[in-house]
Amino acid sequence: MPGFWLVEQATRRRGGLERPEVVPFALLVLAVIGLAITPLGNVVSRRYESEADWSALRTTHDPAAAASVFRKFARYDLVQPNPPLWSYIWIDDHPTVVQRIAMARAYAARRH
Repeated sequence: MPGFWLVEQATRRRGGLERPEVVPFALLVLAVIGLAITPLGNVVSRRYESEADWSALRTTHDPAAAASVFRKFARYDLVQPNPPLWSYIWIDDHPTVVQRIAMARAYAARRH
């Protein structure tokens, strides 16, 4: 809802959405808002995915198998094990392969 309020405020200065020539500008404003809030959604998603990985480790008690699966992600799914920061912020909605392997190692260290 705040995004639509921002669109309304931005388009009001150009005559409002009742003017057809303002609609492309409104779509641009929506796209910029979407781009701006994407990192927040990715942070939330990565948090839930990390919880799921940790729950899987607690259930299986097999960090070696988890690390193996995470390595295979990089090989078969063609994900970057440690992507550039911009990609991690705006594109990646899962923890990196490096982070997931570190989690499996941390779990193994806690058990010993």
